[in-house]
Amino acid sequence: MQNTSPEIHQPLTGEQRLLYRAPFCNIIMMGRFSCDILEKPVKRAIANARLKYPLLGARIEQDREGNARFAFDNVPDFQIKIVGKKTENQWFELAWREQQEPFDMGKGPLVKFLLFRSAESADLVVICHHIICDGLSLAYLIKDIASFLQELDVKVEPMPLPPSVINDDLKVKISPSWIYRIAIAWTNRAWKKSKTVFGENDYAQIYRDYWKSKDIGMAVISLPEDITSTFIHRCQEEHVTVNSALTTAFAFAQYDMEGRNKPYLRKALVAVNIRDLFKNRLGENFGFLAGGAEVILPDKTKELWDAARRFNIQMTQLRSSPKKLMEGVAALNSVEPTLMDAVYFAAYGDFRNKTALSLKGLVLTKTGEPRRSLDITNIGLVSLGKNANLETMFFVPILSSNYEKAIAIVTAGGEMNIIMLHDVSQFSPASMEDFKQKIIGYIREVSAATKPQK
Repeated sequence: MQNTSPEIHQPLTGEQRLLYRAPFCNIIMMGRFSCDILEKPVKRAIANARLKYPLLGARIEQDREGNARFAFDNVPDFQIKIVGKKTENQWFELAWREQQEPFDMGKGPLVKFLLFRSAESADLVVICHHIICDGLSLAYLIKDIASFLQELDVKVEPMPLPPSVINDDLKVKISPSWIYRIAIAWTNRAWKKSKTVFGENDYAQIYRDYWKSKDIGMAVISLPEDITSTFIHRCQEEHVTVNSALTTAFAFAQYDMEGRNKPYLRKALVAVNIRDLFKNRLGENFGFLAGGAEVILPDKTKELWDAARRFNIQMTQLRSSPKKLMEGVAALNSVEPTLMDAVYFAAYGDFRNKTALSLKGLVLTKTGEPRRSLDITNIGLVSLGKNANLETMFFVPILSSNYEKAIAIVTAGGEMNIIMLHDVSQFSPASMEDFKQKIIGYIREVSAATKPQK
């Protein structure tokens, strides 16, 4: 199938290039339906979604110099595997195995689907390379597929390609600090003396080698509608965002188990939606439109709501300083693209180049310990609208060696679903179960509490 959407070939931004050759960059979203879904209608609905969102029909075209850009010609049909649904957790087991097989970036598409069918329900799973989407985009995609299933013959209006994270498209001008500029200029000059361009075969090799060496565990928390509703209401009463309250609960549970003596236990990366930073209103478009902000986790010297309010102030200040938030992104736009590729071949392959190894120490952990304890992505409250058969969603994040644990939250259909990944070599399954129960305990505790009357 040839995608006739955009004919322009959009270059990768620095942030996208950092994801391009990473062996851990597939994210997963599952939508659960309260009815069976037939094969032909779901293929038609997914084809409609491809018409709407150009990046679903993208591939990455790389030239001999290593310059890479999105291309939209000669991209094949989607891979859609259909499986009989036997258990509620079956979807994750197969999806996790599927995402350990690399996409052919030059061929595309950079997304594939699994459909688990039974007479009573169906689970639709999307596995997508992070370079073309974020978690919120996958939620939009699942919603649209559900909508198209109800009206297959609807006329589809294609959305424009989402803008690039560059100054021409942003409301604020972003630029790296003078220290970054000097360091990047020196690093680029050093790299160009021995520049190496890596191809698809090189990528496939380190990708498979990486996953052979990894043992990633998962835990799930599904808060029922009554607890979810009460928790959200309590956050509103306390004038704290749900994300701030959840992060505080995660931090308290982690403190109970691990303390804060190690520096990485005090820090987390929190995903930030940057759609409102662009000049043009984006609507519910599909693309990589998120950033990450390093934060200091709440300290358990205060009660949870007080600590959550303090953390909420930190997040509010961060959101009010977009130039600071985007400084790291601006720096990536200045790094020689093939050098960012080389980081992963130095980390997970046998590539030994002084400049690549030096940058690897900045991008990835170099001590054997994580850089931060948590990587947190909260998709937020997703309205399912008129899609009566779409019951809920689950989001599976990525977990790199920079983090001990990765946590993803999505609230849909009245439920709050939390998926937590952990590297078994750093954090045991027994520890994760303990962590999970402590989080549930804090959420239930503050949900049950009544705000004191003044």
